[in-house]
Amino acid sequence: MYCEHCGKKINNDDRFCGSCGTPVKQITPSLQKDDNTGAPTPIQKNEAYSKIHPTLASDTSKEAQLTKANAEGLGMKWFKFLIYFGLFFSALIYVSQAIATFDGSQYDATMNLLYGSNESWGEIIYQMFPSLSIVDKAYGAILLIFAVLSIVMRMRLAKFKTKAASQYILFLLSLMVVSVIYSIIVSFIVKSADMSLVMMVILLVIRFFLEKRYFAKREHLFVN
Repeated sequence: MYCEHCGKKINNDDRFCGSCGTPVKQITPSLQKDDNTGAPTPIQKNEAYSKIHPTLASDTSKEAQLTKANAEGLGMKWFKFLIYFGLFFSALIYVSQAIATFDGSQYDATMNLLYGSNESWGEIIYQMFPSLSIVDKAYGAILLIFAVLSIVMRMRLAKFKTKAASQYILFLLSLMVVSVIYSIIVSFIVKSADMSLVMMVILLVIRFFLEKRYFAKREHLFVN
């Protein structure tokens, strides 16, 4: 159970709140438990929070939403990492990858390591596979779009905009699908699987499902 006055957790048999001294008769009923896990559901936690902090419960600012998440026992460290660093860094990565696909320099590291040389392989590879140049440039243009979208998603998440969480998951899904298609086309053109592309796709798939699960538990916070 929780104290209506200060919000501190207290035992069912306590007569007074150990923090502020509020009598037991003013203690809110304990939260109902989820049938499957035995833990309070997000909606039940939010209702209890509204009783404890009626003023903040109606406040939808970023600070208030983070406070609500904390009261509901929802960790927000990954969310903060995304909006303060992760999505900005992702945008930079997409831009750098786009530049590399435009001039073919994305192949330099792998080929130089393979042959022990220090050459620019883009032109050589494009002479061998002319259609690959078109595919790479198209992929680079799409990556620039994702770079912009990464910043847009950062702004929407930071402001707890309505449907921002589901839109971010859709953003990740789109990135994953485009990467899979690109990997398949490149493998078809060169008649061989690029292991770096395969690893990138695997990491994107793992990230998608982890973030989908993470934001599914916090989607109710995005109400602005």
